[in-house]
Amino acid sequence: IPEGTYNYTIGSVPGYSVNPSSGSITLDRNMTVNVKFTNLNISNLDKFNVTFYESGLPIGLSYISPKITWSVSLNNTTLTTNSSSLTFLNLKAGNYSWVTHTVNVTGAYYTPHPASGKIFVPIQSIVKINYTGYAKVNIEPDNSLFGNVKPSGTHWYRIGSTVNLTAVPGYECTFFDWAGTMEGFGNLDSPNTTMFVEGPGNVTAEFATAVVIRETGIPQAAHASYIWGITVTPLSPLAQAAYYGSELFLGLNESGMFMWGTSSSPSSTPIKAINSSDIILYLTNGTYKITAIPGNNQQIPPIYYSPTAINRTITVNAQMLTFDIGYVEGVPVNFTETGLPKGTPWAIEINGTYY
Repeated sequence: IPEGTYNYTIGSVPGYSVNPSSGSITLDRNMTVNVKFTNLNISNLDKFNVTFYESGLPIGLSYISPKITWSVSLNNTTLTTNSSSLTFLNLKAGNYSWVTHTVNVTGAYYTPHPASGKIFVPIQSIVKINYTGYAKVNIEPDNSLFGNVKPSGTHWYRIGSTVNLTAVPGYECTFFDWAGTMEGFGNLDSPNTTMFVEGPGNVTAEFATAVVIRETGIPQAAHASYIWGITVTPLSPLAQAAYYGSELFLGLNESGMFMWGTSSSPSSTPIKAINSSDIILYLTNGTYKITAIPGNNQQIPPIYYSPTAINRTITVNAQMLTFDIGYVEGVPVNFTETGLPKGTPWAIEINGTYY
């Protein structure tokens, strides 16, 4: 044998233990390695057990479907279990080959390491197998017309790993939030975030498109502010509303997107604009009711203005919308009737004008 360093393994002999069973030698001269075999005094009547232990499988979790089972084949015998160990009983002394397999469940699979091997009974009576899981995760935008995501599509990720997510809004759109069946997000409200992979699931980047509402009819007096506003009520189940805040909007102390409400939890707080003719909303696809509220020119004495149309219904479908709300000088007066059957028309006359 040429000079160098070599690893060696001593083959097993039925009925005997060996010491050392393996090692390393460096050859630069003649060398002798002493190997000792010890008779185990095993007869053909002796029986032994071999136990296989797994780690890494989600044994016993109720949400895993179908229920986790794994198996080992030892020579020509296969055992299957849904616990963390399985034992082959009453084995004679000798050499055995074993093999285990990938475990498949809905949306995930688990690969074993090692997947096969050889043991000499009774010298080796325990084998440990570690499983690594991979989960199916689908990542998509809620509407490809609003934007896209990176990565996109269906991917298999190692369970326990962290994935970077990026949402890229389209023209005249903005990122809204992350949604879906996955948990463990770094920041649901950031277009650049991370996701911890706990198992199979779906991830959706939700986008919104711009809706510009412009008032007309309120003049801006010199050295005086003017104010007007709206309320937004999402009407369809998936509709979500937000608006872009800045120093021109009341009640905000920073710029940025602000969640406004959903159809199941609408906001009644008005969005008001000071010295700005525009209010910019960001809305997901859906139907909304826009209610205009009175405005005023804050000179002394103030002049009040009423919207010419109080309520308006709009439908957002991946396209920017712009519309006007007209104002006329005057204080709004609301008359509320009670007692008439629903749908019965009635009117009011004020200074010769019927309403």
